[in-house]
Amino acid sequence: MRLRSAFTIPKTAGVFQMADQDYSFENNGIASVIKNNLLLVPPNQRPYAWKKEHVEQLLKDIFESMEESEDQYFLGTVVLVESEKGRRLIADGQQRIATTSIILARIRDQLRFHGEEKDADDIQNRYLKTYVRRDKADCYILHMNTEDDLFFRNTIIEKDWQKDDLEEDENWSQSNRRLFSASSTINNFLIEHAAGRNSAKIIRKLNKWVDFLEERVGVVAVVVPDEVGAFRMFETLNDRGLRASQADILKNYIFSRVRSADLPSAQAHWAYIYNALEDISNDTDEQMVLYLKHFWTLSQGLTRDRELAASIKKCVKSTTQSLSFVSDAKDSVNDYTAIFNPRDAKWKSYGSDVQANIKILSDVINIEQIVPLVFAVSRRFSVVEAKKAFGLFVSWSVRLMLGNSGRAGRLDKQYADLARDVGTGKITTARALRDALSDKVPNDTTFERAVAEARVSNSVLARYYLISIEKQLNGGTGELEPSEDVSKVNLEHVIPKTYRGDLGVNRADHADLLMRLGNQTIMQATLNRESANLPFGQKKHFYNKSKIGITKDLARLASFKRTQIDSRQKRFAKAAVQVWNLKF
Repeated sequence: MRLRSAFTIPKTAGVFQMADQDYSFENNGIASVIKNNLLLVPPNQRPYAWKKEHVEQLLKDIFESMEESEDQYFLGTVVLVESEKGRRLIADGQQRIATTSIILARIRDQLRFHGEEKDADDIQNRYLKTYVRRDKADCYILHMNTEDDLFFRNTIIEKDWQKDDLEEDENWSQSNRRLFSASSTINNFLIEHAAGRNSAKIIRKLNKWVDFLEERVGVVAVVVPDEVGAFRMFETLNDRGLRASQADILKNYIFSRVRSADLPSAQAHWAYIYNALEDISNDTDEQMVLYLKHFWTLSQGLTRDRELAASIKKCVKSTTQSLSFVSDAKDSVNDYTAIFNPRDAKWKSYGSDVQANIKILSDVINIEQIVPLVFAVSRRFSVVEAKKAFGLFVSWSVRLMLGNSGRAGRLDKQYADLARDVGTGKITTARALRDALSDKVPNDTTFERAVAEARVSNSVLARYYLISIEKQLNGGTGELEPSEDVSKVNLEHVIPKTYRGDLGVNRADHADLLMRLGNQTIMQATLNRESANLPFGQKKHFYNKSKIGITKDLARLASFKRTQIDSRQKRFAKAAVQVWNLKF
C-alpha cells in the first residue's frame, strides 16, 4: 500500500503546548531529520524489525514518486525525545529512519564506485557520521539499540558494499539478519535501476535520490521534552499501532533506572510478563500497557491512560524501586491472565460457581472498568472471600446494566479506588466491598422496577438474562436446562423483528415492544427456524413443543400484545432480584 500523501505538506516549524509541556514539530524530509540531529534508539527498545517486503515497498513507492515528479511522498510522524546526553531518542520511527540511513549508505557506495568521491563524502559527512566538537571526534549520527548498534556501524555504515565481500554469519541475531537483508535489498535495487545507463546518468539519478529523501520524502518530526511527553503524545494520537512505542517507553524508563548488574533480572521479569500476556490478546503491546495500568491501579487507584507514564516516573526512581516494580508486576501477571480464562488452573480450587462467574464477567458482560477490581480480588482475597466477591461482581454488573445504566459508566473511579483498597490490604472481604458501593448499586425495589421496563438489544446479554431467569423459575436441570450453545438454543423475539400487518400490533407498538425483555425468549434452534416470522397464533404450536419453561408458557396465552409483555416481564423482574441478589 502506498503511503503517499494526497497533498503537499509545507516545511514549517512550530511549538504547541499540551498538558504543561512544550512540543516542537517540523515538517521536513526524513533525510533532513537525520542530518539535523544526533539520534539514538533507546538501548532497550525492540530491535530492527522490517522484513524484505517492507523495504521493497518503501523503495518502490519512493521510486514511483520520483518518476512521477510528485511534490511529496509522506512517511508519517516520527517522535523524538530530548535527552541530557546530547542525542534525541527515537520514540517512534526507528524502522523508517534506520532504513533511510541504509539507503543513503548504499547510495554513497554507488557514487564511490562510479568515481564520484566528493558526492560520496558529502553523504558520509551529512547523514552517516559527523564531527562533534564536544566529543572532539567523528560520531555516528544514528546509534541503534544495544543488540544492533555494533553491527549497524561495522557492517552497514563502514563497509563498502561495492568492494567488500559480504556474507551472512550464522551467529548473527535475527535483527542483524534483517539489517543485512535490508542493505542487500537496497543495494540490489539501486544496481538494477542503474543497469544500461552510463555513469553520468547514474550519478545524476543517485543524487536525485538523496535530494528527494531530504526534501520530499516528508515526515512530521515531533520533539517532546521527555518519555512522559512521548507517552502522552501517543495517547493523544489514539493510534493502536503506537502502543508498541508506549510499551517500549515504559520498559526503557524502568530499565534505565536499574544498575547494570541487575538489568538481566529486570529483562527476564519483563519478558515473563510479555509472554504471559500473549495468551490473552492479539496485540500484546497494547495489552502490556493496559496490564501495567491495571497493575498500577492496585497501589495507586484510578490512573488515566495519559497519566500512567508520569505517575510511574514520579514513584519509581531508584534501582530498588524499579526492580520491585517489575518483579511485583511479574508475580501478579498470572492472577491477571486468569481473570480472562475460566479454565485457568488457578480456579480449580475455587469451584464451578467461580468458573461460571469468571466466564460471565469475561465473555458476556465484558465491562472493562471493573477489570482492576476483579484483578485485585484474584490477587489478594482468600478463596472463600473471592467466591463471594465474583458472584457480587456479576450481580453488580447486571443491576447496573439493567437497572441503572445511566450511572454505570461513572463507576470507573469507584471500582479503581476499591481495587487500590483491596490491593493495599485495606479491604479483605466481599462484605466490605458490598458496603462500599451500597449507594451506587440499585437496591431490590429499584432493580425490580427497572427490569420490568427494560429493553435489551444486545443478543448475548439477552440470552444470558433469559437463561438465568429460566433456571431460577423452572429449575433448568437435565434435558430442560437451556443450553448456552447458540447452535442449540436461539434468542427468539415473540413479536418478530420484521413487521407484518397480521402480527396484531401497529407499527408504533411494534417498534416500542420489540426489544422489551418480555418480548424475548429462548428456544431450541430447530423450533426457532420453523416458527421464523409467523404471527403469534401460528407460533404457539412451536412454543408448546419447547422444553424450556418460559417459552412453553407462551403457548397458554390467547394473544400476545402489550398487556401480556408487561405481565411476563414483571414475572421476570421478580426472578431477576433473586438471580442477581446481593446476599452471601
